[in-house]
Amino acid sequence: MNIQYNKQSGFTLLEVLVATIIASFVAVIAASSLRAVSINKDQILYHSQASSELKYITNLIKQDLNNIVRDNNVNNINFYGEQSMLEGFASSKLVFRTINTIKARPTGIEGDVYEVDYSMESNGENFTLIRRLWPNPDATEPPGGVITIISQNILSFEVQYFDGQDWLSEWDREMTSLPTMVQVTLMLKTPETNDVLQSNFTVYFSRWPQQNFRPGNERGGQGGQRGQR
Repeated sequence: MNIQYNKQSGFTLLEVLVATIIASFVAVIAASSLRAVSINKDQILYHSQASSELKYITNLIKQDLNNIVRDNNVNNINFYGEQSMLEGFASSKLVFRTINTIKARPTGIEGDVYEVDYSMESNGENFTLIRRLWPNPDATEPPGGVITIISQNILSFEVQYFDGQDWLSEWDREMTSLPTMVQVTLMLKTPETNDVLQSNFTVYFSRWPQQNFRPGNERGGQGGQRGQR
């Protein structure tokens, strides 16, 4: 009598352990890859939001400068700029009168001439870029208007003025004309990743007619000259 034995196939303990280790290794790699993809997606989103914010600020300031009041009398433009340092970063103050078709206040009588003022403030932790829009500006009244926070992620707001020969960091009230060019540099930080984005642009005023001196001064002179006292 012949007796046959059937061999049953199966995994040894060693094979099971090896398969488990390989599966765990693959799972770790897959989880790490998914996490990296998620982080990159968030970083791209934060960067995109910061880029949009910086583009909005840039376009707003550029639009106000391009719509600056065109008048031979420099007093009707009231253009001046100051600069200081906030915790190591440039902080400019830029004031001028511009043409604006959007009301500062929903109600009330307003013309199309507004005084606009861009400046930075610090609360000890963050910098804030502020825009003050003053309808119907009156030189006999203290500056007023509607204050709007443009950005709370700003790092630096720097304005430079070209007088035809040199770049200046300030353009004081005694200047007898507009600068030939104005260059604005903005630095913005993404709060989530601390990435720094920068934007700069230049507005040209070189085609404008020559402005008058300030009241009490003689007419004439080159752009950027100070009125005689």
